Amino acid sequence: MLDHLDYIKSLGFTQIWCTPLIENNEPEYSYHGYAATDFYKIDPRFGTNEQFKLFVHEAKKRNIGLVWDVVLNHCGTEYYFIKDLPTNDWINFSDTHTQSNFLKSTLTDIYATEIDKKEYTDGWFDSHMADLNQRNPLMAKYLIQNTIWWVEYAGLSGLRVDTYSYSDKEFLAIWAKAIFEEYPNFNVVGEEMTRNISQTSYWQKDKKNYDGYESYLPTLMDFSLNDNIVSSLTRPDDWFSAWRDTYQSVAQDYQFPHPENQLIFPDNHDLDRFYTRLNKNFDNWKLGIAMYMTVRGIPQFFYGTEVLMTNEKLGSDGQRRSDFYGGWLNDLKNAETEEGLTDTEKAAKTYFSKLLNWRKTNSAIANGKFIHYAPQNNDVYVYFRYNNEQKVMVLLNKNNENVTLDMNRYSEIISNKFKAKDIISDKEFYIENTFTISGKTAMILEIRYNSF
Repeated sequence: MLDHLDYIKSLGFTQIWCTPLIENNEPEYSYHGYAATDFYKIDPRFGTNEQFKLFVHEAKKRNIGLVWDVVLNHCGTEYYFIKDLPTNDWINFSDTHTQSNFLKSTLTDIYATEIDKKEYTDGWFDSHMADLNQRNPLMAKYLIQNTIWWVEYAGLSGLRVDTYSYSDKEFLAIWAKAIFEEYPNFNVVGEEMTRNISQTSYWQKDKKNYDGYESYLPTLMDFSLNDNIVSSLTRPDDWFSAWRDTYQSVAQDYQFPHPENQLIFPDNHDLDRFYTRLNKNFDNWKLGIAMYMTVRGIPQFFYGTEVLMTNEKLGSDGQRRSDFYGGWLNDLKNAETEEGLTDTEKAAKTYFSKLLNWRKTNSAIANGKFIHYAPQNNDVYVYFRYNNEQKVMVLLNKNNENVTLDMNRYSEIISNKFKAKDIISDKEFYIENTFTISGKTAMILEIRYNSF
């Protein structure tokens, strides 16, 4: 990773999130990092603590921060304090190793039984992963101090919390509050892997929950939007535009106190590759990437998305997390040098890096407001990002044919006469009354003048 920091910077990234790098010394199935056997030690298969500290330092020299993947819910069964428990209540279900029922809804279900709630939070995520009891004050203190130690030791810039809601929810509030008392300008994102938007929003900071629960978590991972963008780009249209799946997903943002803080992503280590899910349709991939670069939220991209990495076996974690092109000397492809890449993969990398680097220059995209127009049966999705300094119009045409838009429809946000530059094609446009967008095309119009 140290050797490829310049490549990561060239693509336009400002943060790196690594899945856990701490020691996973389980006898089997320990490759993924989520079965820790020492919360304070980098796994020697990756390097040393000092090498990790150097990695963070070198990334910072390139204006790139490091997001640490925190696991509060569980650890590996080979951890020394699991093999020799300090107290009887150090872990949950220590005798039976009862597996979690994975029913997130039990936490907000007004009809749920106490045993169902307990089996969700206290049940083991996996037989190799002992479920930690955060109600034990020593365990809670250990986890809080460990997180702060890594921030201080390595100079981290943010945190991602794995399996967020599986931990004791009162502890989660205490943990997050402790982090923000130390680092008020930090950001922390929680993994709440559900497509149920009301379930996700329960955990965001400032949410007024029915049970009075107060969370301190700023950011959640938006799995609902992820699914709906794929649906919009793959399913055939019926009597209305397939973009309505995405439109209606974003329309649920009223449930979030801070929808602009949602983490949005085409894929990650737990999902099939974006290009695979789009049936390897490059035009649709470009539409999707343009959306992730411009819609509300904080975009996160999985390594290799920029060169169309795929997984042929759906649902296979091993293939989802396959080696990056050029990671080994005998690789047939190299994403950095582009050796062995197809013309389409090279074009994807150029497209991706152009948009991500541009995104850093536009304040309306970074922190502006969002407004969107309901997609009509012409299959074009139109939305705007804007603030007092800049205004951007995004047009996503899923239709195979050219579509002419009546610009008067957008008078609520812009006049029907204006000058703009398309960031993707670098072309300048003078738009008056109507505008035609080519089939299967994304356009990102940076407004230069509201009229001419």
